[in-house]
Amino acid sequence: MNELDTRDPFDNLLTDALATDARNAPHLPDEWVGPTTATIVPIDQRRRSPLLPIVGGVAAASLLVGGLALLTRPRDVAPAASEAAPPSTTIGWIPAGEEFPLTDLGPATEVPDPVVAGLTTRIGIPDHPDLVVYPALVYQGEATATLMRCLGSNGGSGCTAEWNPVEWSVVVTSSIDNREADFDLWLLDGLPSEVAFVSYADGDQLRWTRPVAGVAAFPDVRGRDETVIGYDDQGVEIARYGHAEQDAAQARFDPVVVPATADISQQQFEELSALTRSAMGACLVELGAVDAGGEVYTFATGADRPAWEQCVTEVKAVVAQAVAQLDPRYFDPAAGERPENPDSPWSFETVSE
Repeated sequence: MNELDTRDPFDNLLTDALATDARNAPHLPDEWVGPTTATIVPIDQRRRSPLLPIVGGVAAASLLVGGLALLTRPRDVAPAASEAAPPSTTIGWIPAGEEFPLTDLGPATEVPDPVVAGLTTRIGIPDHPDLVVYPALVYQGEATATLMRCLGSNGGSGCTAEWNPVEWSVVVTSSIDNREADFDLWLLDGLPSEVAFVSYADGDQLRWTRPVAGVAAFPDVRGRDETVIGYDDQGVEIARYGHAEQDAAQARFDPVVVPATADISQQQFEELSALTRSAMGACLVELGAVDAGGEVYTFATGADRPAWEQCVTEVKAVVAQAVAQLDPRYFDPAAGERPENPDSPWSFETVSE
């Protein structure tokens, strides 16, 4: 993805930042779109942040973070948000505006970390690089490996950690800055299955789409003034989403309990990351998976999820034991604590809008 706006600025999680890393991430945009936050940036570029933008290749959705400004042109057929007529509740209803179609292209063929193919989805997006949705177990400096939900594109990725209580997130990619597309993507991830349509209104743009794998995407209109609504298949409004709603959702869980960070060295961090990847791959193969390449493993139909969940549990135990053997000191970045290791993989900086 490109720099996602979890870009999410996802929010005021200091930890959101605990790992503003994206594998092979290109660069963040000069102007940060999210709220003022302190970010902890691991020196190891492979690490991904809990909720940050995807700073990545082709069109990192900068959940990957970013800011699109889609190069869109005014649509004669798309009324402004304030002019949109309320939806009817008749069968066959679709939202007002222009469809921005997303296509389910099936399982991913390449991801950054070992994963089961059946738990991944590749999404085709008009005039933009494909987006990949996948789970990942990665080491990001805690007492063990962390399960993440990730969005990725061409080598870049952005992930939401399992400990984050907010079930959905907004992210904006930096596809333009990364020269991956002529527009950035406004991404909404974590939608419940009952959401059949999502409408996006901002300025003179009014679009709608059908979510794929819990993700909705639209060409981004710069700013935070979007009105985004999720509907069921009959046109009944389920919920509203957007930067303002995300801020409010995050505030309900404030303060969020973030796992403490191990005060380890860069080398130890890299070794634990490698252990996590290798142990996961070995576990999947032991349970009968076939290594299809690109860190993607395939199972017989029906075995994907139980095998994955078993390996997540087993690998977490392996990594926890390895970390315990190091007996590291732990620190809380949100409380202003800082690492004491002279070769720490963590660096700190302040990022503001």
